[in-house]
This record gives sequence, structure tokens and C-alpha cells, in this order.
Amino acid sequence: MSDMAMILDRLGTKLSVEVSPHLEGHYVGGHVIMAGLLTMMAAEQFDGLVDRLLSDIGDMRTLLTDGGEAVADTRVRSFKVSVVQAAHDRLSAQLIDMQERIELLDDEASKALNARIWQYFREGAEARMPTMPDFSEARAAALAELEQAGG
Repeated sequence: MSDMAMILDRLGTKLSVEVSPHLEGHYVGGHVIMAGLLTMMAAEQFDGLVDRLLSDIGDMRTLLTDGGEAVADTRVRSFKVSVVQAAHDRLSAQLIDMQERIELLDDEASKALNARIWQYFREGAEARMPTMPDFSEARAAALAELEQAGG
């Protein structure tokens, strides 16, 4: 995990687990918990972003080549997110244009390629879904505290 991802993750954990229980009212506590969860999810997304973008670029290049397209130049001279994202966006636009054309075709090769493109989009969406943090320890501690207060 990168330094930035670690910082975001620790901040989110602190807000959700340590700060929120000490706030007055469910409304405020709920907002702090949500801010913490979103921060933790942002850390996860940040940590894997360039890896996902580069993987996508390779997958899109393959799909475009298999569709007979001349692939746009996506060489990057920097691994800054903004640079890699721009290359990714160029290929995404080209892939969407190709998919629009092949969806109109009725041959088996076009149908098979279209199915692969949709599979690529589905898998990409799944890869970008954030993982909910594990709060089993915090949940157990909160239950123990409630039991102590009640009995």
C-alpha cells in the first residue's frame, strides 16, 4: 500500500472506529462514519488505480487489434495518474466507437468480439467496486460495551 493510500486508510479507520462513537447524536456520528468509510474506499481505489489503468490499456489494445483497428498511440512517458488516465481515455473512446460499429453487424465474429467487449466492461466495473472495510472488531467492541452498560 502506498503512503497516500495508507494515510487515507488510517484516517478513515480513525474516523469510523475511534471518533464516531464519541460524538453526540446519531446524525453526526453517522456522517463521520460515512466520511471514514469513503476515505477508506478512496485509499483502496488510489492504491490500485495505475495498475488497473495499465491493465485496461493492455486489454483494450488487444480488443481493438482483434477488431482490426489501428490502435491509438498510448505510450506513456510518466506514470502520473493524469498521464495514464489520458492514454486510457483515448483507447476507451476508440473501443466504444468500434463497439458501436460492430453491434450493427450480424456475423459470428462481430458477435463474439462484442461479447468480449461487454465482458471487459463488466469485469472492469467489478474491479472498480470498493471493498467494504471489515469492522468485525469494532462491532464486537461496541456489543461488549452495550452489554456492559445494560447489565
